[in-house]
Amino acid sequence: DSLQDPENFSGTPPLKEERKMRLSVNEFTVAGNLTGNAETRTVGENTVTNFTVAHNRRFKKGEEMKEETTFFDCAAWNKKNAEALLKGDNVYVTGSVRQERWTDKEDKPRSSLRFIVDRVVCLTPHENAASDEGDKPF
Repeated sequence: DSLQDPENFSGTPPLKEERKMRLSVNEFTVAGNLTGNAETRTVGENTVTNFTVAHNRRFKKGEEMKEETTFFDCAAWNKKNAEALLKGDNVYVTGSVRQERWTDKEDKPRSSLRFIVDRVVCLTPHENAASDEGDKPF
């Protein structure tokens, strides 16, 4: 294969039939605080728990320190105990990103990003939880 043999590499892009695999990654990781209590509802035979994570980014602009907050709308499907997440809880979330598209009342196309949760870890200890359970994933 000309791509793997440096002596035969021509410097031109590979032909379509030479392309074996393309990289495609959709991963999401954020740590921050919940903006409100998690809300759980039933959809068919599944449950979905929705919550929003606020992430604060601090940076220096010139001599001044600035802060910027980004909000991440998250959906946790069939995650036990996710409804126990409370406003202000510090959480660590991993998952993937999905774009939702629709047309609004004025017939304009709209879209938003939804973060689909694979794992959420509550880093805030809760009084009703054992002391070693604060970092267990839901």
